[in-house]
Amino acid sequence: MTENRMSRVWRRASDRWDRNRVPPPFDEGTTWERVEQRDSHIGVRRRIVVHLEDSIRIDDTFALAEGDFIGSWSASMDLTAPPESIWTSYTFAVGNGDPVTYACEDDTVIPRFGIYPVLVKVPFEAGHLKAITVLDDRTGATADVSHLVSVGWDEAVNGQWWRIDQYHDGERRAAYWLDAQHRLKRSDWDGAVLAASPSRSVALGDLADTLGHLFSEEPEPALPEDSPDR
Repeated sequence: MTENRMSRVWRRASDRWDRNRVPPPFDEGTTWERVEQRDSHIGVRRRIVVHLEDSIRIDDTFALAEGDFIGSWSASMDLTAPPESIWTSYTFAVGNGDPVTYACEDDTVIPRFGIYPVLVKVPFEAGHLKAITVLDDRTGATADVSHLVSVGWDEAVNGQWWRIDQYHDGERRAAYWLDAQHRLKRSDWDGAVLAASPSRSVALGDLADTLGHLFSEEPEPALPEDSPDR
């Protein structure tokens, strides 16, 4: 497909988005994701969003099991309430290591594991470009500027999810897919695909014995009626 033709497709796709419809910035509740790479189930991710009186808290737990390797990462982010939703503090830990907490000194710098709040606010406008500076969760150092590129409704997936690509040094490092309500449904990090799952048991699958102890048996909110995972 030529670049001009692709541009026309993106413009037509963008027209399918109702700009008068304001999606919820963050759905409260628990989201599970199953991690697969080259058709192998290698991990699971859980995201919990809690709406407080004047802020939002997002907790992430991400675990991988490949052969003898088992790794886990956890992060918590506090945000101011919408519409600005600026992160105020961020805590990150690897495995059983001591957590490190950062206070927000520059709201244009985004923690590497805290990109979710930025993704859900990227406009569904094909070609829209957002520069981001990423904070390394482990060292506190800032990386070079990356870019989020709003692509369009992706017919290669199901035509109902909007794709956003992340570029660094001119190379695509990740891709994200959001539904019409800006819920994150799928992401691809260098070939590791994270797809929304309807439950803890589906996300864990055959890794329940290996990784299940990292995830509590808490009640899960029902998925929306229009979810393709129902």
